[in-house]
Amino acid sequence: MALIKCPECNKEISDKAKVCIHCGYPISEIIEQQNHNNGFFKIRLINCFNKKPNAIMHVRAITGLDIKKAKALVDLNQPVIISGLTYDDANAIKKIFNNDDIEISIEEDNESTNRTIINIKDDNPKVQNYTQPQQPLQPQPQNQVHCPYCNSTNVNKISSTKKAASIIGLGILSNKIGKQWHCNCCKSDF
Repeated sequence: MALIKCPECNKEISDKAKVCIHCGYPISEIIEQQNHNNGFFKIRLINCFNKKPNAIMHVRAITGLDIKKAKALVDLNQPVIISGLTYDDANAIKKIFNNDDIEISIEEDNESTNRTIINIKDDNPKVQNYTQPQQPLQPQPQNQVHCPYCNSTNVNKISSTKKAASIIGLGILSNKIGKQWHCNCCKSDF
């Protein structure tokens, strides 16, 4: 028999206890979960309600992502924020999000092979070896311009200045008359 700390109230209890004798937290479920997976957990953002800026701020603080990537991650449908955590680290992060009424869940992480190390001081977590979890691919917008010849989306709009210069140089034989886009892959104008 060993003494462990309850993840909810941080008081010492027996590892054989089914629930914490101090707060009623279901200890046996957590120990059972840890025995069924590799001991890693992941944090999934469920709902940030009207606290999206706070969610982005927390994601940036935890992951070290820049604001654009953190916003893109929060905008996904129930994304995994971070994986490879111990249960204690996942629970500490959950408390930080819950303080701002942001709903997250702690789930088993059977994909991670490396532990994500987090230093939590004064409710300000910092990740030491963060790797962003894989997210499901989002469909590309349908109104994106693509080249009709090579189907590339690496295209630029032909400026009026370039059109005028081509017409002045080649006159009516210019290949830019009636064209709006230039493909950077196959170098065609369309």
